[in-house]
Amino acid sequence: MAQDRPKFAILESKYNNEAIDPTTDSHEGYSMSSEELTSVQCEWLNHQTLNLTEYFCSLSEYEAFSEDINPTLAPDYDLLIEININLKLMKDRSQNCYYRQPQAYLGDARTIYLNAVFFNGVESPLALRAGELYRAVLKALSAEFPMDDFKDYIAFD
Repeated sequence: MAQDRPKFAILESKYNNEAIDPTTDSHEGYSMSSEELTSVQCEWLNHQTLNLTEYFCSLSEYEAFSEDINPTLAPDYDLLIEININLKLMKDRSQNCYYRQPQAYLGDARTIYLNAVFFNGVESPLALRAGELYRAVLKALSAEFPMDDFKDYIAFD
């Protein structure tokens, strides 16, 4: 695991906008190939998103989005909602290194919001809460990754 530390230090330098090229520069005597960078980048991203998802799962205000929708409470949900995303699925995806870019993780949070709007209505308490979750994810990702990565995403007001 000690060998992983320089890899992550290189990525942290990249994401903190320091002038280091992870494919050519070295850190503590360690350099990386482009293929390795992609793998390590995904590991680091998924580590970050896993921590983020676990945090959101721990908050009671987002409990409604933590698991699959109970079919007895919303029998038509699976018929109306094509892509059923929840925090548990996002956590599973992070644990399995599913996300290859931060925008994919944000896209899942956006899908939670859009599903809540579509199924419950734009002014419903559940849709408003899902909008809060989406904005919180956007804010958290923006703090970790360059803002240009999210210039095409809006925070729903």
